[in-house]
Amino acid sequence: MNTITIVAGAAVFSFGLYNAILRRTAPDKLSRLKAMKDLFGDKNGDTVHLLAYAVAPLVAGAVFLFAGSQGVSLF
Repeated sequence: MNTITIVAGAAVFSFGLYNAILRRTAPDKLSRLKAMKDLFGDKNGDTVHLLAYAVAPLVAGAVFLFAGSQGVSLF
């Protein structure tokens, strides 16, 4: 078990979860979402933001947590 990797994984996963929840409950609080919608259009901006700020951190956090629990040091 690698504590540093687990803590980093929990932080990254929490960030992704926070963004996913905030997108559903209060999307007006996400300034980067508005900026991406302005830059890419509503649908594409929403998709880019979802992938970059919710899906990628959730996947990376899960990988870090799993690796840390197996004793792998990613840092």
